[in-house]
Amino acid sequence: SFAIYYSTAISPQIKDLELIESIIQLTTVVIKRKKSDEKLLLLSRIYDQTHEGITITNTDGKIIDVNPTFCKITGYDRSEILGQNPSILSSGKHSPEFYAEMWDSLNKVGHWQGEVWNRKKSGEVYAELLTISSIQDDNDKTTHHVGLFSDITQNKEQQKALEFMAHYDVLTQLPNRTLFIDR
Repeated sequence: SFAIYYSTAISPQIKDLELIESIIQLTTVVIKRKKSDEKLLLLSRIYDQTHEGITITNTDGKIIDVNPTFCKITGYDRSEILGQNPSILSSGKHSPEFYAEMWDSLNKVGHWQGEVWNRKKSGEVYAELLTISSIQDDNDKTTHHVGLFSDITQNKEQQKALEFMAHYDVLTQLPNRTLFIDR
C-alpha cells in the first residue's frame, strides 16, 4: 500500500494519482524481475548440477556450451570443447547412414533419442543414451540443438554379462544347452 500524507484532509490530486500509478508500475517491474532472477538461478543450478551431460550447439553444429557433467563424462575441459563439432566424440562405430537417419528425424520431428557409442578424450569408448532436441525461436526457426545424455556403459556391460551367463557355462566358458537349442 502507498499513501500520500498532507497536514489537512484533501482529495487526491491528479499528480498524486500519477505518482501512485508510477510507483505501482515500478513495484510490478521489481516483483517480475525478482521472479525472473529466481527462475534463472534455478535453471542455472539445474544446468550445473544435473547428472546428465548437456551439450548446446548452434545451427552450424558448433558446441557453444556444455555443463560440468559433460566434462566429467567425456574428459574434455569446457575450453577444449567450445567451438568444436560434436563429431569430435565420434567412436567410428556408427555408419554415415546412422547419422543421416538421426538428423533426418531431428529435422522432421524436432527430436531424436537413441544409443550412441562415443569416445572420451582418453580414447576410451563409452555408450550413452542420447536425446537431441531442436530449439526454435518465436518464428519456429531452429536456432540451437540441445543434447542430453547419460553414460550407460556399465548397463551395457551388465547386459553383456547376463547374456553370456544365459548361453555359456560360467565355470567352463563352454556353450550351454540353451545356446545349443537356440542354434
